[in-house]
Amino acid sequence: MQPSPDPASAAPTPPSSKLRIASTLAWLAGILASLVAVAIGIPALVGDQPSAFPFVANLVVGIALCAGGYFLRQKRRLGLMLVAAAWAVVGLSSVLLHTSGSAGFGVVLVVLVLALLARGELS
Repeated sequence: MQPSPDPASAAPTPPSSKLRIASTLAWLAGILASLVAVAIGIPALVGDQPSAFPFVANLVVGIALCAGGYFLRQKRRLGLMLVAAAWAVVGLSSVLLHTSGSAGFGVVLVVLVLALLARGELS
């Protein structure tokens, strides 16, 4: 007699296209934010008025987006929280640095909206 398959050992369902797109965009935005941290942050550290804020802010956003992309691909709710935190840091840094909205703000907003649309899949 064949044993019945255990539902816990069943193969997990793959993430939806919304989560795949959101996680891929999060990874790309995170990598770009990390590169921007190096390109803009290091010269800001040695300028006339040295400031570590651009370096630290972009690096935190980059790490949060990469980790958020990973957790979204794993269908974890933590990914949504990390992307939301990264979006808040991008917005707050724009306000603190007196700059207008950036492309990074828009990309992170798209990732956040896609993840929110697929939040029913997240555990």
